[in-house]
Formats: sequence, structure tokens, C-alpha cells
Amino acid sequence: DESRFEIVYSLSECYTEMDDEKSMFDQYLKLKDMSPPNNIYRLRAMAKLGEIYENKKEWSKALDIYKDIAQNTDREDWRAAVKERIQVISEGMKKK
Repeated sequence: DESRFEIVYSLSECYTEMDDEKSMFDQYLKLKDMSPPNNIYRLRAMAKLGEIYENKKEWSKALDIYKDIAQNTDREDWRAAVKERIQVISEGMKKK
């Protein structure tokens, strides 16, 4: 049911606005485990989670999230964007 995804996504956004990082992560991770994996709310949440992991310099977690998006999106523009991020992060990790 689409509304389940939308509700959990909205909760994650609310927690983000409230600076409640733990609850925000809990909601985003709930979406990560929901099916079908190509649901737009799930994919939006994964994109935000990937960005958060990048900002925290948690590169391997960001890579996992971006690979998830690349495997599950039907949108070529999203796939191209996450593949670019995967390449940039992977190259950065090799330099360390």
C-alpha cells in the first residue's frame, strides 16, 4: 500500500525538521526494508540517507545506499546520478 510508504517518509521528514537524528534514521531504515524496493518514497528516502551518510563521511554506508538505488530505480536520471556518486566515493576511498 502506497500510503504506508508515504506515512513513514513523512515521519522521517518530520524528525529531520525536529533534529531528532535517531528517530529520523529509524524511519529511513524502516523504508529501506520495505517492499517493493522501487517505491518512489522508499527511493527518495534512500537518496536522503545516502546524502546524510556522505555528510558524516560514512562512505561505505553511502555506497551501499547508492547501489540499492541504482538496482531498484526505473528512472535513468536517478541511476546516472547515483552511479556518478558511487564512482566519486569509490575513487576517494582508494586514495586513502
